[in-house]
Amino acid sequence: MLTTNLKDKLWDLRQRQNLAELMPLFSELKLKYPHDQELQCLEASLERSRGEIKKSNVSLKEIRETSSNEALNPRLFMEEGLNFLYLGDSYNGLEKFLACYSLVKNKFEEKNLAMQSLINAMISLDNLGQSFAFTQEEFNKLTADIEIPVAYSATIEMLNLYKYFRNGDLALIDSMNITNIGQAKFFKFYQALLPYHRFYYPHLIENELENLLTSKSELYLKSYRLRTLLKSLHPDDESTKKISEVIDRLYSWVWRFMSAPSDSDWSRIVMTLDQLEKLSSSQLSVDDSEKLTCALGWLGLLDPKFAKSTEKLLSLFRTSESGDFHKIHQLEKLVIKYLQAKLNKDEYILSDYKNAIKAHPLYNHPDIYFRNFIENKTGQSTNNDFAKILEIFQEIKPTQKKTAKTSTLVIDLRYYKIQNGSDAPTISQNMTQALELFSKNESISDGEFFSSIFGIFEFDSVIHNSKLYTILWRLKKLCLDQLDFKVKNGRIHVSGSWKNIKFIELPTVIKIMRSSTPGFFKNYSDSKPMATTFKSDKILTSECLLSINESLTRSDIEKRIGKSRPTCNRLINKWRSSGLLEIEGSGPSTRYRISKKIEYRGKYE
Repeated sequence: MLTTNLKDKLWDLRQRQNLAELMPLFSELKLKYPHDQELQCLEASLERSRGEIKKSNVSLKEIRETSSNEALNPRLFMEEGLNFLYLGDSYNGLEKFLACYSLVKNKFEEKNLAMQSLINAMISLDNLGQSFAFTQEEFNKLTADIEIPVAYSATIEMLNLYKYFRNGDLALIDSMNITNIGQAKFFKFYQALLPYHRFYYPHLIENELENLLTSKSELYLKSYRLRTLLKSLHPDDESTKKISEVIDRLYSWVWRFMSAPSDSDWSRIVMTLDQLEKLSSSQLSVDDSEKLTCALGWLGLLDPKFAKSTEKLLSLFRTSESGDFHKIHQLEKLVIKYLQAKLNKDEYILSDYKNAIKAHPLYNHPDIYFRNFIENKTGQSTNNDFAKILEIFQEIKPTQKKTAKTSTLVIDLRYYKIQNGSDAPTISQNMTQALELFSKNESISDGEFFSSIFGIFEFDSVIHNSKLYTILWRLKKLCLDQLDFKVKNGRIHVSGSWKNIKFIELPTVIKIMRSSTPGFFKNYSDSKPMATTFKSDKILTSECLLSINESLTRSDIEKRIGKSRPTCNRLINKWRSSGLLEIEGSGPSTRYRISKKIEYRGKYE
């Protein structure tokens, strides 16, 4: 049977993630005591540390099923709670931690486990947006006559930092001297890189970089967190399953992108958004919900192209309401809604949001700059980077209202809107982009046109000509007598005058954002892309839809597309020569099937 000292050593090594020393000792003891509950719980804990959460849950379930209630190890409750916490289920996690504490609180030899139970209970309460003051008081009583381990005191320090930040007590955070490079130090660096408050120190990381990189501290997810601070990506980041870390990264990088937009920073955000979408089944803590709502809100505000998509992405998560728990993000959300109403020129809602913002307790806080969005101050009592953000939102103009009937055609590239005087506007991404393309090219090949506007890189006149002539007819009708469009020898020619056609150009930040589109936007965008040759498990060839699991005769295809036999023969021959179709059999029994060499691309609705 394991001694108490040996148990404590094992779990101390596990907590400090000292696997080099832990694993040989664990393997040796596992062979010696194969049915020991403590070792079984440790094995489940190690599985969770490797990201094998399902396997860990199965291991813990087997322990519970093979043990009587009286023989259950308190450590089992702890590991079950940590697994719940890992999955974002703080409610059930809290229940397990308190159950563990009730079993060990009066046992001196289990005092370390009792402390860990209360620490994790405090984390769970904080995740749920609840005060942990009573639990912290219980922790203080428990540790009144002993020295608190550094890891536990650091966690409490971190939780208090979170609380100060939520309440806007940024000066208090700035005044704290945190020497240990742990979670509290990381959070102090993290909030110092957010430009919307007085204690913004973008050069802090540069000065501390050597200490951060060479430190032998046991900072949780150290490499990932350091890359978040340094705005860098690594292939290992894709394996991170901790949703809170991905959201922390996204929130920080969105703010830093707004202060200095660049293609490289946007590419990093795009990759982070795609990683986030893969974790969309997660339950979010209150803090994660607030940060994700704000980060996606800013992106939707910067570019209306992303607005609906970010809303749909957010809806995939199980979010939590904060109420008054998170004051600083509550104010931030109000500001986002205010700016959206301002861009939409919704005067009634704008007034309501403005009143709500001015009534917020942090509105006049001298260290927080959100009020500058309302008072239209640029750079007054702020830092240079926040002043740049204010300028971005001044550059992004509200949607244009209808004007009196004129001969001028206004093309708003931001909203994909074409306005002809007082007529109802035409909303079309394809048409606005086509006009922009033609304004720079008097003649363009049909293949180049389709690749630029529809993203189709293999133009097929049989399949695509009807779409081409339709959009050109719509453009000619819209432009009246100003422009004329003709197709000759595979090229589109534009003639006429652009004198009365005005383009509302895109701000720089939107040009950067539209240069690379996150994968989630393609999945959740309201706009329907034009059908390409390929679909997920089907292929669209003209009007003929063939499933990968079926083969059709020539007469079947005739019925499917409703074309004559000569037309059907011509299309089939073209699809075969293009490698789209494979032939099975010969003579009257000839059948056609989609080629197995085709790469089936993402979901199409």
